[in-house]
Amino acid sequence: GLLAMKIGSFDAYKNGGNLKIEDTAPFVENGVTLVPVRFVSEAFDAKVDWNASERKATIQNDGTVIEFTLGSNVYTVNGETYQTDIPAKIVNGRTVVPLRAVGEALGKKVLWCGDYSIILIANSISFAADDTAKLNVINSGFDKK
Repeated sequence: GLLAMKIGSFDAYKNGGNLKIEDTAPFVENGVTLVPVRFVSEAFDAKVDWNASERKATIQNDGTVIEFTLGSNVYTVNGETYQTDIPAKIVNGRTVVPLRAVGEALGKKVLWCGDYSIILIANSISFAADDTAKLNVINSGFDKK
């Protein structure tokens, strides 16, 4: 399915249905979009475990194991290490991680639609960033309160 989020908004949409993000809306820091790891993972039916002593979030999805450690610029996917520009951290009591890292680790495509401040995450995104009709429909959903 397609998950859509908007920078600064607690609203999200999955396949046209409304979802609410708890505590921490997506935000941009030093050009990197950060998102709550549990929200994004669970939106795609992945299981998330938090190990407080190791300060580590472990995501399991269809045989894939992804690990983010607070304060570390390194994360792992099935034991292979990858780098991020900004480490996982806690904001408002929620673990946030770089969107592209978690999205791609979950096997999804990630599309940033800058004119709208919208993030799209899906197995395959079937329209280009310049397909304004579809983007207008998605964007109008965020404005309905």
